Amino acid sequence: DLSAGRVILLFSGRLIPRKGLKELLQALSDIDDVASWVVWIEGDGPLAAECVRESERLGIASRCRFLGFCQMKLHSWLMRNAEVVVVPSLKDSWGIAVDEGMQLGKCVISTTSTGSAYERIQHGENGLLYQASDVSVLQGFLRNVVEDNGLRSRLGKSAAQTSASYGPERNVALIKKLAMPDKHW
Repeated sequence: DLSAGRVILLFSGRLIPRKGLKELLQALSDIDDVASWVVWIEGDGPLAAECVRESERLGIASRCRFLGFCQMKLHSWLMRNAEVVVVPSLKDSWGIAVDEGMQLGKCVISTTSTGSAYERIQHGENGLLYQASDVSVLQGFLRNVVEDNGLRSRLGKSAAQTSASYGPERNVALIKKLAMPDKHW
């Protein structure tokens, strides 16, 4: 995939309904006419076999790499080598893949139902946000980032800058505000 010049999309998560992989597969099937993408699907779970069958049914199995559970060293390699991190969660209190992708300067597409994305992504500035289950909006975002290297690059650079601002000093200041809101720091 790396040497073929394809845009590499990454889904990393447990293969369970609330993670939204089926919605991602549906959205990807709607951009099958865009020739230069592949999706790495990292994770395992009760929906694994069903998602493989769904990719076959949708006609995108040749573009989907079901990698199963990956240890941290391989996960890190996948994250570093993907260009777009997609977090289509229907419900997720945090979603660490958003943070990891942003820290590495990746273009991140996520739902507003993912806590980390809702907290850290400013839509169109440092990533792309959409309402969970809105497959048509996700499809449009995927088409745009696959076709537009400049968009991917701009969003990724901005994401890295945002992540750099989340250091220990900022965290201490926030904790102080939460612990003693009446005191002026």
